[in-house]
Amino acid sequence: MLQEMVRSQFCLAIPEIEGWSLRIFDAIALGCIPVLLTNQVNLPFESFLDYSEFAIKVPEDEKDGIVNTLRAIPADKLREKQKALEKAAPALLWPEVGGFRQGDALDFFLKEMQLKLRFQRNSPYRFWTEPVAFG
Repeated sequence: MLQEMVRSQFCLAIPEIEGWSLRIFDAIALGCIPVLLTNQVNLPFESFLDYSEFAIKVPEDEKDGIVNTLRAIPADKLREKQKALEKAAPALLWPEVGGFRQGDALDFFLKEMQLKLRFQRNSPYRFWTEPVAFG
């Protein structure tokens, strides 16, 4: 299957529980433009990455016309998406064990956690930010 993805210009990422699947990471790692078949989705590191630059979102109710939708994309727009995909790929790829680079998935994960912690500190819900007494 990976060989087919390497040869493909588009890779379909069928939604799972969160509205996206791990297939999106496979597609990006292999240089294949991810096609997200979903209406509503929260993607990894969306606070930092503009997925519209390198992925294509097709609403679920338009799935029957997906082939025509993809064929209608102008070649220059596809080249732009491919370049943006190459630029964004490191942000969605995890480093080797013990490795860390600014702008890789681990870096963005830590930044996301910082944002969530800031939100939690300002939230009236204190479960995660204050000690809990047992007993």
